[in-house]
Amino acid sequence: MKMALGLRWRLFLIFVAVVVVTVGAISLFISTTASTQIQQYEYGRRGEQMARMREILLRHYLARQDWEGVQSSVEQMGQLYGWRVMVVDENGTVVADSAKSSLGEKLDISLYVRRWGMRWQPEDELWGEMSVPPPLCLPILVPGGDRLHKLSYLVVEPKAAEGAAKAPPPPPWHLWESRIAELRNSVVWSVVWGGLVGVGLALLLAFFLSRRITAPVQDLASAARSLGKGDFSKRAVVKSKDELGELATAFNSMAVELERADQLRRDLVADVAHELRTPLSNIKGYLEGIQDGVVEADEATLKLIYEEVQLLSRLVDDLHELALAESGGLSLDRQVGDLREVVQEVAGAMGYQIAAKGLKLNMSLPDSAILATVDRQRIGQVLRNLLGNAISFTPEGGEIIISAKHSGNDVAISVADTGPGIPPEDLPYIFERFYRVDKSRSRATGGSGLGLTIAKRLVEAHGGRLTVESTPGKGSCFTFTLPAAREQS
Repeated sequence: MKMALGLRWRLFLIFVAVVVVTVGAISLFISTTASTQIQQYEYGRRGEQMARMREILLRHYLARQDWEGVQSSVEQMGQLYGWRVMVVDENGTVVADSAKSSLGEKLDISLYVRRWGMRWQPEDELWGEMSVPPPLCLPILVPGGDRLHKLSYLVVEPKAAEGAAKAPPPPPWHLWESRIAELRNSVVWSVVWGGLVGVGLALLLAFFLSRRITAPVQDLASAARSLGKGDFSKRAVVKSKDELGELATAFNSMAVELERADQLRRDLVADVAHELRTPLSNIKGYLEGIQDGVVEADEATLKLIYEEVQLLSRLVDDLHELALAESGGLSLDRQVGDLREVVQEVAGAMGYQIAAKGLKLNMSLPDSAILATVDRQRIGQVLRNLLGNAISFTPEGGEIIISAKHSGNDVAISVADTGPGIPPEDLPYIFERFYRVDKSRSRATGGSGLGLTIAKRLVEAHGGRLTVESTPGKGSCFTFTLPAAREQS
């Protein structure tokens, strides 16, 4: 069975691969470039040295018109540069030798030329920019007699060991190439060891970085598993402000919302059970009383049972309507209409309740029509709910104000009262299902707790928004806005 690598080890391996490839590429580039530069520098330096020696020898010859006395200069050159230096005249005779072992002997210059594998051209003497080694045998053109020039040679080769027999000329640049190779190897090994140390440090850094990066992810995964098991109290630890920190913050926000939604679900089940239990218990009690002969099945008893059934029916209807509104399945019969007429109809229908409680109703409506594309029945339902709440919570002698106005491309309708107001801590939850500001109010005095929730969903289904402003002791104002009809906008 193939085992999948965790994110931490995958990140670690990615870091390792990036570091190794990067360090390897840099090391290869440095070593190659350094080797080339070292070789070019050494070639150029040696070439300049030979050119300088040839210039000194030429000046010596021009000053004396022969090679007499040149031995001392050649010996100094040999000591200065660490080579065996020889001067060969046009007849092939060694007239000067820093090793003093070949003076007066004949030297086969062609042997050196064959071993070079190259031919000298005067225009090739660019010693400072050489990419190939300069020759070990350099011609010296000197003026002489009847001929225009005499051809002599400057020959260099590695120094022989003390007491060693004279060896044939070595391969070209054998000594210099070995010294260049040593220097090149030294640079390469320095780069290699430096790269290995860098890779080691990078591996340690990659290990700790991968651990640091994956730790919040692991913590988040643990929190998610707890959340999946129903533990909504679990939170991810926010350790930074980067993308992982934002992810942890978003997760925590989601957990808070899920915890709240779960609590609302529990509350909904409990509230529905409670709301259904009371009328069902009453109906059951009446029926058992009739069955046992304790309660008479007269018109009054049947009326009480009917009222309880009506309460159950309204509660079920409200729940069904809320479910449709929240799922987007609510059908709306939208038509362009004047909202002033809707306000006046609802206020007229509920005028008896307002007067019976001793409240004063004021309406502030504009003279011109307030047109909106709405379902008149649904918007009337919203107004009845808001006005009914205002009537319920406003004490006797209080005032209710209904106003309507244009607000940019929207129309706004407000229902304000002079009741006790809503505490600030209750305002965020006022539109939640079964939420009651006054927990002591029952379904008989405070309704089912679904009215504002349904009103909010109905307004949102029209593309509008329902808000509330309240000051404790001074009253509340509920306002809903709807998009104005095109004729109005």
